[in-house]
Amino acid sequence: MHTFLEWLDRYNLLIHFLATIPIVWTWWEVVFVRRRREAIWSRSAKRSPGSRPAVVVISLAKFDISKSVQAFLTTDESLKKALNDKRIFTVSNENEPLQASDMPEIAKRLDRLSKDVISSAADVVHVFCAAPMPVAILAGAVFGNRGDIRLYHLNQGAKPGGSSDITSVYEQWGRLNMHLDHTPVHQSLAK
Repeated sequence: MHTFLEWLDRYNLLIHFLATIPIVWTWWEVVFVRRRREAIWSRSAKRSPGSRPAVVVISLAKFDISKSVQAFLTTDESLKKALNDKRIFTVSNENEPLQASDMPEIAKRLDRLSKDVISSAADVVHVFCAAPMPVAILAGAVFGNRGDIRLYHLNQGAKPGGSSDITSVYEQWGRLNMHLDHTPVHQSLAK
């Protein structure tokens, strides 16, 4: 035992140095590498906005809109990239109809979904929502601080090509938040 303590005393400095390597490595990753990665992403988003789209499908109504959104994504050229890059995020209700007591759980699910969208480094988020009004307002609050959010509405009066299939006709109803120049939404739609 005495020899072990002597050995430990001799190599104490080396042991401490080796123990600090993971700490310094983590600090370097957080301070420099992540900042550089975020700066590269930010520059690429400014150079070519809309090149990394994500799609959020909130399907909490009596009917599921996931399939109609998928069909719409295949027809829209700007959204095919989200489909190809697998940046489609869905919140759906597999259970019975929503109750007011379900709102805390839905808030948690939307928050997790927002974090997933942010980690995918999407620069434009296209939101398709079929849900009760409180859930839509909650989704707006969760995604409101995110970059460029575009809202879509299912146009139930239009029939593509005169057919009776109305499930894949969506209209973009504008942006959820202010532009980078802080122009309010109602003024940006008039442009």
